[in-house]
Amino acid sequence: MCRLRFVLHAVFVLLLFSFLQNVCAQENLITSEYAYRHYTTDDGLPSYSLETIYQDSRGFIWVGCTSGIARYDGFTFHRYMEGEFSNIVRISENSQHEIIAYGLNLNTIDRNTDTVRSRKFPKGYYVYKNNHGDFPASYFLLNK
Repeated sequence: MCRLRFVLHAVFVLLLFSFLQNVCAQENLITSEYAYRHYTTDDGLPSYSLETIYQDSRGFIWVGCTSGIARYDGFTFHRYMEGEFSNIVRISENSQHEIIAYGLNLNTIDRNTDTVRSRKFPKGYYVYKNNHGDFPASYFLLNK
């Protein structure tokens, strides 16, 4: 009788642990819904030194680097005019859905024609990231 009680108790404990293991395994599925991947220059990034990231109205991810700008479509990076786009510190989108890349020049990317128009700032002016405590960190400054 005592032996039967011990066996039933052991079976109950094993079933309890089995149930708890399944519950914990299901919880791990919920917390791992996002996948992460590390991208390098071998994947198409212009450089390892990223300055800014922007998602446009079409869902593309734009990456501004110290040596260029790239558009990521979820599979591959498409680079735009490496070397001529030096030190991109901010990316935005205008009302015509063109991508604006701010750096040493003001660069406009027309996504319909896949062309780039680059305009120089007035001599002595440039855009840089704000490190000044009096302005919000999201502000960029045009300085002479």
